[in-house]
Amino acid sequence: MEQIPSDEEVCVASLADRDSVVAIDDDVYSGLDNLPDTYPSLVEGPGVRGYLYKKGGRTIAFLHTRLIDGGRTLLQSAARVVEEYRGSGVFGRFRRLIRSKYIGSSNLCYIALTVSDITMNTIGQKLLRTHRQKITNVDLTSFDVSLKAATRFPRIRKLSTDDMTSIMSCEDGCLHHLFPDGRIILDWQPYRLMAANVPLITDTFKHRVFLATDDKSPPLDTPLFAPLKVLSAGSYFRCKKAPTEVSRDISRTFPIDRRG
Repeated sequence: MEQIPSDEEVCVASLADRDSVVAIDDDVYSGLDNLPDTYPSLVEGPGVRGYLYKKGGRTIAFLHTRLIDGGRTLLQSAARVVEEYRGSGVFGRFRRLIRSKYIGSSNLCYIALTVSDITMNTIGQKLLRTHRQKITNVDLTSFDVSLKAATRFPRIRKLSTDDMTSIMSCEDGCLHHLFPDGRIILDWQPYRLMAANVPLITDTFKHRVFLATDDKSPPLDTPLFAPLKVLSAGSYFRCKKAPTEVSRDISRTFPIDRRG
């Protein structure tokens, strides 16, 4: 195992560490960071573990991990490093130490993470040299939408857990138009289309609602039979900049009109 300086340590995060983790960087995403509100889901739950990197007793980095895809994939997300240690090699060492705790597990086959185009342009080649990766490119955009009170949404229905289990269990390629690589990305976290992931993407911490449209617009109390044209997942949370922020992930087969 990689050696670290005597005044540094890696330890498991708990609920009691929330304030020290938030203090690592209190202005992530220009005040729209959801970590302060969703912190419990980053350190507790099935297959979930949060890690702290401390130097001299001070928390200088955080990383969330979760076993997904039936335990086959280790997901890493919600990384934080205090500004003075960015670019110093601390986070790379931190991530390697955590990874070493899982390597060798009988069921683990993959390590997954998502990065933005900015990150890929900056360190993408280093990532590709370090890991044998399968890259999935997804068009992710951010925009503000305002809806008038009279706005109507024809043929939109809320999906139940059973609906999502059916969608995530699909193996005949009928959803290839929505998920060409067999993955659904929710809040920057990639999940394979597997029924085992349904409890993870519908946990109550995420406040997530799934909506869909299809060609036949069945009644709300009937199963989905027609091919889905759009699947939208919306989550809401509190953040510093706004009392309530909504994050939406949309999989679709045609461009979305963003006009409010």
